[in-house]
Amino acid sequence: MALKRIQVGERMSQAVIHGNTVYTAGQVALGAPGESAADQTRDILSRIDALLSEAGTDKS
Repeated sequence: MALKRIQVGERMSQAVIHGNTVYTAGQVALGAPGESAADQTRDILSRIDALLSEAGTDKS
């Protein structure tokens, strides 16, 4: 079964699709230093949503 890589970088991909499963790399908040944990969480979940959308799926 072939792998499909998403947002391929020099060392790694942000996501890989294998069969019906999307594997994401560890995601971290990219906002300003000192953001609250809630803001960081929203940022990370938004990044995951974007990766899943690019993979043609969502969290449902």
